[in-house]
Amino acid sequence: MYLSGIIWYIGDMVTNGHINAVGFWQNCKLWVIWVRAFFVCSYAAAILMRAYTIDLIFAQGKKDRGLPFYIPMAALFTIIFVICTSAHAAGGESPVHFISRVQMCSISLYFLYIGMAFVWISLTACRFIIWRLREIYSLFSEIGEFLIILFLGISNILHTALFTRLVPYYPLNIGYRAMSAIIDTCITNISVWIILFTPVFRSIFYRRVYLEDWLLQLESDRIASVYKKVDEYSESVSVRFSHQDDTADEKELPAQPGELELGGQLNIQSDLPSRCTERGTPSHPIKFHAITSRLPQ
Repeated sequence: MYLSGIIWYIGDMVTNGHINAVGFWQNCKLWVIWVRAFFVCSYAAAILMRAYTIDLIFAQGKKDRGLPFYIPMAALFTIIFVICTSAHAAGGESPVHFISRVQMCSISLYFLYIGMAFVWISLTACRFIIWRLREIYSLFSEIGEFLIILFLGISNILHTALFTRLVPYYPLNIGYRAMSAIIDTCITNISVWIILFTPVFRSIFYRRVYLEDWLLQLESDRIASVYKKVDEYSESVSVRFSHQDDTADEKELPAQPGELELGGQLNIQSDLPSRCTERGTPSHPIKFHAITSRLPQ
């Protein structure tokens, strides 16, 4: 997803005339079709595949590999490839061509609208998947993240449509071109960091608290039964919550707080409130299945 955003940015620079179109940079079909358009659609496809992967695991109870995972991915990128190939091979007046008088690439409206339609359909499919995942309240924060990303994506489509309809000659105005490139760059970066910032920040600075919160959220999730359906690719994690009255109890634990025994179990000695274990009552292990899925980034 981030790679698509970076390559999209490079195509944006050429398409919006921020790089002098001389020599190699005059190949508009390469930069507009195969760099900008292909990776704009790939960015939207990556967002859709991330949502579909979460739906595959938690709504359908399947693994994030095999035919149910790879067939939709292959279908999406086949559609993108067909769109770009058709534009590249179009006879007569090409949808993308170089205008030497202004040293810029020209893009036909119908090619622009086809790309916008693909992005719109991908975002609409994401909205449907979010509705399917509405019962997952506490495992991840994907619902909120997707809502923000969808808002940013729809805003980008609207600003592109308004520019092309209300200001048809905006490519000749460097201010409008610069604004378009800045909006695209901000949206791609914000969308990625909406997903990455919280887990990266908390994993670095609040690793133990973040792990404990996540495990407690697993217990309270309304669809906790789904975790049993993914045993084939999950690892069993045992979490022991108990109150400490003296230091002797700490020595009896097989692992120190927050330490992960690879291939084994995680034992966390916690000072969590009495909703987990009442004072004076012997602690007991609570079993979870930690989902370790590979979500597209």
